[in-house]
Amino acid sequence: MADVDFAEYKVCVVPQNTSTQDAGQVIPTTAGSTNTSGSEGNYKASNAIQVVITGTDLETASGGDGVKIIKVFVRTAAGSWSVA
Repeated sequence: MADVDFAEYKVCVVPQNTSTQDAGQVIPTTAGSTNTSGSEGNYKASNAIQVVITGTDLETASGGDGVKIIKVFVRTAAGSWSVA
């Protein structure tokens, strides 16, 4: 959950736990995943967004075997992306 209201979000597969949003690949929704990104603005910090990720979409975003690191990034109205 975010601690401030935000304007945009994206759910990404990243190479490391410390990766920032620009290192990530947004998980697509072509095989049934839902709510993996949004840019409609005025998202309230107190509202949960339910995300569903299918195995096929995860594989599309990050092929191959091994551990997949998934992070959620949010952008504030001021334009700053989260880093954690």
